Amino acid sequence: MSKFHYTKENWPDYQTGNSREWCITNGLGSYGGGSLIGGLSRTHQGLLVASLHSPTERYVILERMCEWIRCNGHTYDLDTSQKNVDGKTVYKEGQKYLTEVTYDGTMTFHYECGSCISTPAVPADSATVVSALTAGGIPQDAHGHSINHRYIASLEDIDGSSKKKNDNSVIEEEREMPEFELFKYIALKRDENTLALGYDFVNNGDTEADVVLTPWLNFREHGTTTPADVPRFYMLRTGDTLSLVPRESPYVRIDMSISSGTYHDCPTKYEIGSELQTEVDLENDGRTSHFTPYDIDVKVPPHSRCSYSIIINVLQSDVIQGQALLQQACDCFLNNRSAHKIVRATRLYYQDIIEKAGYNDEIADMLVMSADNFICKRASTGTSTILAGLPWFTDWGRDTMIAFTGLTLCTKRYDDAGQILFTFSKYMHKGLLPNMFPDNGADPIYNTVDASLWYFVAVYKYLKYLRADENVDDDYMRSAVNFVYKEIFPVLIEIIDYYENGTFYSIHMEKNGLLNAGDHNDQLTWMDVKINDVPVTPRHGCPVEINALWYNALCIMEYLCRVFRVDASHYVEIAERVKGSFYKAFWNPIQNCLYDVVGYNSESGEYTFADDSIRPNQLYAVSLPFSILTLKTERAIVETVEKKLFVGLGIRTLSPDHPDYHGLYRGSLAKRDAAYHQGTAWPFLLGAFFTAYRKTNGSSKEAKERLRSLFMPILSHITDSNCIGGICEVFDGDSPHLGGGCYTQAWSVGEILRAYVEDVLQ
Repeated sequence: MSKFHYTKENWPDYQTGNSREWCITNGLGSYGGGSLIGGLSRTHQGLLVASLHSPTERYVILERMCEWIRCNGHTYDLDTSQKNVDGKTVYKEGQKYLTEVTYDGTMTFHYECGSCISTPAVPADSATVVSALTAGGIPQDAHGHSINHRYIASLEDIDGSSKKKNDNSVIEEEREMPEFELFKYIALKRDENTLALGYDFVNNGDTEADVVLTPWLNFREHGTTTPADVPRFYMLRTGDTLSLVPRESPYVRIDMSISSGTYHDCPTKYEIGSELQTEVDLENDGRTSHFTPYDIDVKVPPHSRCSYSIIINVLQSDVIQGQALLQQACDCFLNNRSAHKIVRATRLYYQDIIEKAGYNDEIADMLVMSADNFICKRASTGTSTILAGLPWFTDWGRDTMIAFTGLTLCTKRYDDAGQILFTFSKYMHKGLLPNMFPDNGADPIYNTVDASLWYFVAVYKYLKYLRADENVDDDYMRSAVNFVYKEIFPVLIEIIDYYENGTFYSIHMEKNGLLNAGDHNDQLTWMDVKINDVPVTPRHGCPVEINALWYNALCIMEYLCRVFRVDASHYVEIAERVKGSFYKAFWNPIQNCLYDVVGYNSESGEYTFADDSIRPNQLYAVSLPFSILTLKTERAIVETVEKKLFVGLGIRTLSPDHPDYHGLYRGSLAKRDAAYHQGTAWPFLLGAFFTAYRKTNGSSKEAKERLRSLFMPILSHITDSNCIGGICEVFDGDSPHLGGGCYTQAWSVGEILRAYVEDVLQ
């Protein structure tokens, strides 16, 4: 099982620990997130951010659960947060009690408070310990009492301090140990808007301890802040269940059930003045408030270890019926039994998807687990889709197709892959696939030239991966081929026809076979930012990667025609025309690489301009499955890109030599947009670079070792920077290449996984 483990050295101070993030998901577009030290740093964080219409309409439900402990006359506040008080930032540094953090698809936080001299309880025999350890959470003895993992070693008599009385018992000597320990487990239940908060409390003191839990509740769209006194709810509390109905959304109900303890009214109902540092850094206000109606008081007897559960569930109903829905909340808690059960089930889920992928490679396993964060259900289609990035993106056509191979095929999620291909086939319109699905019931948006072309690559890889997988049986293979022939192949034919003869946004084939896209108002490639409706990186004309994709789409059609025994001569003729024009149009002999965009006059047959900006788009002329250039030319491209654009963590979008280069991705949205494709480094482009490098350098031992070394910076980033287990959307083009944008991006993870599987593991 892939696991990420962190200790105090990973958060030497509040600022460092709070800048690191984590994320968990549930397969519906919902997520949970926070900082490495248990705090909040941005508006898109919360332990439960529920998608009310998968994968959209995401609302922050529970932002945090704060804990403090009173034991043996001492008080320990585990709260980790910052406030703006009279213009000054004030910190609560509960991370000083935090000793370990673990991520394995769930989150575990371990706190130690104070010290005392005591004798820990141990089980009757070591077999009980081993059995309990495999269950997840803190181990338990045969009577259901929890066992502190720090003391299990005594059963093995490692240091000689334990003395066996007989074969069935152990005598423990008194020793110094934490006065109180708290283990906190966080998980989202698969395919439900249900949050599990599990606790294990270890009281080594001589007196009863109080654990006080304070929920920070809310109901706000993620990405927004809440002024004081705004989150108003209808509330109902019966026994151990607190139910909240947002006044603005009367068909939503939030139920919080606790396994024991006592609710106490908080003196103030709102936690006011919280400051979110990431928002401040982005030149936003960054101040918000939280609804805190109750404290929950839990008693922990002296010298005892016990488990505790909180389950928060979001329900939706056309009619709010108080007692009926309250009963649903109680049933939910009873059905789940405990938060620990959900935590264990979630860990098993991730163990299963890693085993299904079958790599038995630490790096691949880590990426397979990360890939799961982006695959979820779309309610409007009833099928699987891919989130472009977390925490704010939903599903986008271009991003889906680029990430497709890594996220679904390298992970052997073939059913999901087929559903995604099918969904997009049904939304094709005049040769174009949707760039995005709106959330308000409007028609999909089709402003992209490359999504349809990447769709060909996805279909090709789908069949190739199935044929190469020895675990795919003949019946499944035949079904997949039949599916592509009946449902997908007609769509591909239609795309080629529209691209050849013309469709929206001036997309059409020129006489020389090259593909033209857009005019001065359009941004149809992935470099699509506009500021005040003015393109930052205008690329209308014949972009280099679009024409490499166009050539590959034609070659893939030839391949499919052979598979389906259909005449392919038309596609072969166009492909030969494209190949004959490509080098002449795009080769830049001065800079030993390819032009980024060229203009072509269809009447005169002459090229009207050539953009000699050194950009990464030319990599796709090398990395895509069907080569359009000679090996010598491909090597020159890879060498130029490595020299000018490669920065380890990503590929710059523009050479630093260019006067329009922006090396920092910082500040307000307008400042960031100005740098987005003008020097900012993108990790998803590493996938094309790694494949192009392997393709042009062969498979010698030296080449393989060099390729592995090129992977190292981005692989280190997964464990050591930004979001645990994720890969950022972008990095600064300038050293030290700090991460920004989404804290984990689908095509970043997907392309690194694909390249690692195809080019390193092969």
